[in-house]
Amino acid sequence: MARRAARASRLRGLQCGLLSLFVGHLTFAQVKPQTVDVTSSDRAVSASNEGEAERLAAKDALLQSLKSLDRGFKASEQQRLEVSKQIDALVRWNPSAEPAKKLGGEWTLIYTDAPDILSIPTSPFASIGRIGQEIDSEQGVIANVIEYRPSTFATGLKESASEDLLVQRVFTDYVVESASSVELKIRGLGIHPSRILGFEVPEVREQRMVARVASELAAKRHALATEGFVVLEQLVDLESIERLRNLVQGDMETLWPAGLVDSTPVKPDAAPTMRVVDLKAMNFGYGKFAYLQEPLPRPMNALREALYEALAPAANAQIEMFRAEVSPKVLAVETYPPKMSDFWEICRSAKPPQRLPTSICLRYCPSGFMEAHRDLQRSIMFPWQAMCPLSNPGEDYEGGEFFVQPGKKDVGRQYCQELFKGDVVIFRSGLYHGLEALKSGQRFAIAMQFGLSNLMESPSLPRRTWEQKQQLARRTLAEKEGTWIPS
Repeated sequence: MARRAARASRLRGLQCGLLSLFVGHLTFAQVKPQTVDVTSSDRAVSASNEGEAERLAAKDALLQSLKSLDRGFKASEQQRLEVSKQIDALVRWNPSAEPAKKLGGEWTLIYTDAPDILSIPTSPFASIGRIGQEIDSEQGVIANVIEYRPSTFATGLKESASEDLLVQRVFTDYVVESASSVELKIRGLGIHPSRILGFEVPEVREQRMVARVASELAAKRHALATEGFVVLEQLVDLESIERLRNLVQGDMETLWPAGLVDSTPVKPDAAPTMRVVDLKAMNFGYGKFAYLQEPLPRPMNALREALYEALAPAANAQIEMFRAEVSPKVLAVETYPPKMSDFWEICRSAKPPQRLPTSICLRYCPSGFMEAHRDLQRSIMFPWQAMCPLSNPGEDYEGGEFFVQPGKKDVGRQYCQELFKGDVVIFRSGLYHGLEALKSGQRFAIAMQFGLSNLMESPSLPRRTWEQKQQLARRTLAEKEGTWIPS
């Protein structure tokens, strides 16, 4: 086996060892791990140490013998005997007294004579790619990995299939039994396609997106704590964005497609009500949004869970600040669990119970906007929310910038952010947020909250009109200045 240290045109970081697979055991003979560039200059430097020079010579001879054997698949019986002798010679130079205790990392097979590997079945449509091991020394788990790729024949039939990949993993638990052996116990088998006919499998895109969430939020932890919002650029792939946009682009002048909205009644015996909100009817802006069914469409569900898990530690660290932000409302949360599913159980156990979905899809037409507001209507709430636009400024619409501000009237401290398809903006629930008016085009987006609700918005309960709100503001100011004259 050889440990992957870098992708290079020549062999670097080679750590040569022997893995012999027996029933229930894995025995090792490993050369001292170190970075070695197998070139004449390196050998000249190391030649001052006679033992090191012999070790390098033995390793080089072994590698030369393996070059034409295709990991052992093309080796004759005589060649296997010769390679076995070379490995035994190299094992004698192993400086480690307990090689089994130094397992770890990712390894790639360069040679084997194990019948179970040499007899791996193939077909005219598939060839064997990388064979290796992924060793987690902390968890005591070894994953034996086999990658299958399309054959030359298959790619000739379908050129786009050239990058297809199917990965098989056999997971085993291991315990170090002696200085040079470990005991194995098979845990299970996993088969996972990465690309099919040139198309990347959705699970792979989700895994890559989820991995980015934790790393990028960690890098932007300071901005999230001090400014209250961050943007993760191009987090969601464009193929998923287009699929989501086609999904939510229904006839919003009447009703959204039934598959997009939740019809769960507030009470078990109440009639189902379509959860569609007309911002104009509620005097809250100009546009419409509808509540998405749970689980959210792929990949938004995985994204929301990953965001929650990454944000939960910060939510606990700032829970008292959030409690002050929502006051005089009561925040009936003492601590946020690490998993969103456990947080939902807290929502369902609330009084009154919070069982309704809260994530929405939005659509704005020309002149569409949303007033500055906060989504703090419940007793069980999470300190952050997220939004992902499904449209591009300058391409699908003009204007319509998303904004956040600390207070409802703090327009002077308003921060506007231009967002593009695939971006994800995360902002504190205690911040007022909204949307500037669209000048033209249409804007679609998905906004995600992390908890559940017990409220049922209804266009039949209108709020004050914009004019009424402005009149009330002028009256409040006049009364404060003592210049109000009742009519």
